[in-house]
Amino acid sequence: MKQLTHRIFGESYMPQTILKLSQKSRDLADGDARHIEHLAYVNMEFSKLCADVKKGHLTDPTTIISDALALDVKMVSWALSLPYEWVYTTIDNPSDRESRKFNSEFGPFGTHHHLYKDLICCSSWNNWRAARLLLHEIILNNADLLEMQSQTPGHNLELSRVAERTKAIMHEVIADICATVPYHFGALDDGSISEGYNATSAGHALLWPLFLAADCPVSSQEVKQWVIMCLGKIGHGMGINQALAMAKLLNDGLSPRTWIRPESYVEAEILVKLATAGTSCL
Repeated sequence: MKQLTHRIFGESYMPQTILKLSQKSRDLADGDARHIEHLAYVNMEFSKLCADVKKGHLTDPTTIISDALALDVKMVSWALSLPYEWVYTTIDNPSDRESRKFNSEFGPFGTHHHLYKDLICCSSWNNWRAARLLLHEIILNNADLLEMQSQTPGHNLELSRVAERTKAIMHEVIADICATVPYHFGALDDGSISEGYNATSAGHALLWPLFLAADCPVSSQEVKQWVIMCLGKIGHGMGINQALAMAKLLNDGLSPRTWIRPESYVEAEILVKLATAGTSCL
């Protein structure tokens, strides 16, 4: 997974040998491993799209949007193919004043949070969300580019529908990533800590999805500040210094997505090094 993270953020191609091995592994795996391998294969296709855009093999915004939407169909199909035990439970966040301690201690954001059968399941869902968030950012960026190139801006209704749907999906994905934070912090629906909770593993699994949720162009300032607070908890409370580096990058306004913001090559190199240093997300 770390190599795949590097490929996506470096916008470089995955070797054909690894692609073939991944497909074979997906076909042979069973149980939870099959779902994980399936997701990895889809994300490898995503890394190819990123590389094609960076290297100039894909330059037409309409084609990029079309290819990205086709890949999004595969991502949605992955989610729909999951068995019942992979379906997460949605818990309403406490809203009364006496429950404020729960909110401040475990960090829920918004109206709800999620519970999962285990950390592997939760991490897989967040890997999927993080990749889908980046994919829709590519769609949004190219929709904006087409809008700027249009002779009659604002009159392409289909393009406007694509952009609005993409923004809605991104907001939903961000909310769902944030809703996994209490589970990663070991919180159960009653505010207690789950048995067998491994803070280090949970913290590493959360880093990249949380960072990307905050760095997304549609994220509110409230989300960004809340994520910075959570990264501080992971860094100081779980001893994961990488989280503190990510919090600083967010404060400084740096971004890892060079295929969307070509001026950010230096920042991207920093983030690629962070990604390969000890986290497994995409």
